[in-house]
Amino acid sequence: MQRIKRFFKSRKSELLSLSGDEKICGLVLISIFTPYIITGLVTLGAVAYALARPAIRHTVLHAHGMRWFFLLLIPLLLAPLFHWFPIGIGGGMLMALILLFSVYLSCFMTRRLFELLLDWAVMLSFPCAVYSYIEQMIHWGEETRHRSVSVFLNANYLGCMVEFLILVCVYKLLQGRKNPRFWLYFTAVPVNLTALYFADSFSAWAAIFVSVFVLLLLNKKYHITVPWMAAVAAGLVAVFTVPGLLPRLAAFPQTLSRRMEIWVTGLEGFLQYPVFGQGIFTYYRVSEELGRYQQLHSHNILLDSLLCLGVFGTVCLFGFFISRYRKKALPVPPNPDNAPVNRLFWAAAIAITVHGLTDFPILWIQTGLFALFLFSGRQAGEALGSDSNKQSHLLQA
Repeated sequence: MQRIKRFFKSRKSELLSLSGDEKICGLVLISIFTPYIITGLVTLGAVAYALARPAIRHTVLHAHGMRWFFLLLIPLLLAPLFHWFPIGIGGGMLMALILLFSVYLSCFMTRRLFELLLDWAVMLSFPCAVYSYIEQMIHWGEETRHRSVSVFLNANYLGCMVEFLILVCVYKLLQGRKNPRFWLYFTAVPVNLTALYFADSFSAWAAIFVSVFVLLLLNKKYHITVPWMAAVAAGLVAVFTVPGLLPRLAAFPQTLSRRMEIWVTGLEGFLQYPVFGQGIFTYYRVSEELGRYQQLHSHNILLDSLLCLGVFGTVCLFGFFISRYRKKALPVPPNPDNAPVNRLFWAAAIAITVHGLTDFPILWIQTGLFALFLFSGRQAGEALGSDSNKQSHLLQA
């Protein structure tokens, strides 16, 4: 009982130490671990609140990468409007909302806030994992194994969230036993990996294997890297030698064939409108027109970007992210203590890339927002000097 009281007292103390805008950022993070409709409404409210204030609006609209953002609105909003693709218009508005929030988030991101939000994310992952366990219990004994989705609508979205959470846990565990919540992260790893097993996402497993390996290498933890690779090898041996360990493995040839069909359809759709595309979720429209297998996206991060946004939009999207996260957009002078955060940034980028070879789960409000939360640690104090004077600068702008 005393531990529970101390836990809630500590959470109350954390909340009281946050400014109003930091609390809003925390509220958006919490909403990620709720149904996506709530996530969307909370994010919309946060962006509306931010842009309603002149000082914040000026900072957001003149931040690094915003020229690319305004150009990106052409394929995001005008292209689907021209082709009258309502789903694409909604998807474009959603992506614009997420990108705007990421800029607002960077205005108030400090190392202290970043570490605190990661702690919250790990804590919130527990009820989401339990939700996925309950799904399995409800569907236990069915002929076709149910793939858990938790609160994330799709099993692959759950898989994407788990790969990010595992990276967060490894990042925290590498801080050593001196971290007061060491056992929280240690426990969260098997809890979330079990949820991933129930989601049965092949691409997420591959992303975890590669990105954790990269994170260990970047932190020069070679004595952990070798056992990690041995564990991965043992896992692969078990998967291919123990029948039924991964039920979907038997259907891998059919899954690969379906992916090939989707990629060909996506390429055909891209060639129809290669410059500006037709808007977000164009694959859904193209597959319907061509009578092919229907999905929201084309299961490849580059192909779907080209399909939805065209060459122009894809260049603008990459230009936005490069401008936001390149060295020139980072705090001056750089904080050497942020080196571990930068390593987490690159590991998360690797996870997105590996998963993006065969899927595009980052194209969703919960997964996309959480990825940008992970990226935001690289921008603590962007364009506003040190963390201590950041908010006073905003209030005086």
